[in-house]
Amino acid sequence: MAKSITSFVTSCLADAGYAEQPLGSNNTKFGVEFGWNKVAWCAIYGWCKYKAAGVTLPIKSASCVAIYDYCAAHDLHYPGRRCVIGDSVIRGWQGIARTAAGFDPEQTHFQEVLETKTENGVKYLGLWGGNQGAGYVGPSVEWVKADDPTILGGLAFHTLFAAAAPTTPPVHDKGADAKTMPAAKSHPHALSPKDSAAVAQLAQTLPKRRRPLTAKARTRLRLLRSQITQTLTGAAK
Repeated sequence: MAKSITSFVTSCLADAGYAEQPLGSNNTKFGVEFGWNKVAWCAIYGWCKYKAAGVTLPIKSASCVAIYDYCAAHDLHYPGRRCVIGDSVIRGWQGIARTAAGFDPEQTHFQEVLETKTENGVKYLGLWGGNQGAGYVGPSVEWVKADDPTILGGLAFHTLFAAAAPTTPPVHDKGADAKTMPAAKSHPHALSPKDSAAVAQLAQTLPKRRRPLTAKARTRLRLLRSQITQTLTGAAK
């Protein structure tokens, strides 16, 4: 499956309003897919959504703490203000602080970044998530300041999406942008069509090396190479 941030966002939004059954049970289709059901599922939901978009996260865990620690140790962690669409965040509440014992897992939450915007010079993140409120997905984007103290860290998962391979020639070959590109210049040592034809004709006479060359053939080859060199030298003058 092609990796696509667009498909990631679309897949998340398609789950709006999904709820665990029954409420309070943590019983979800995402837990079944993940292989660990009926547990807190915000991080599980995120793992499933990245997978649906063609990305396998480098850590498979239902623990926000474990994911945070892994990303911090593998250059996949930065402040919330640097987050872009396709990233995720780990959030914490009630004045939670990092200690030797780690974050309280009961007060942490995994959310996906589906939108960003800037208003009056302030950056906001449009956050999404599973196991929101009483056990729902969404149902709507939550706008939070990128430097909100509840954002314990941004997870640079957008880097896991591969850039789409180009399917058309470079813009200077054709298209509207071609008009802005300078015309290609001939290389000063480029052969003229006439010279190229002469060299090609000489090359056709070279013996094919399907078996070791005889002494006579090697002598002839040296003479032909000398002729080609002289032709190229003449074309360069």
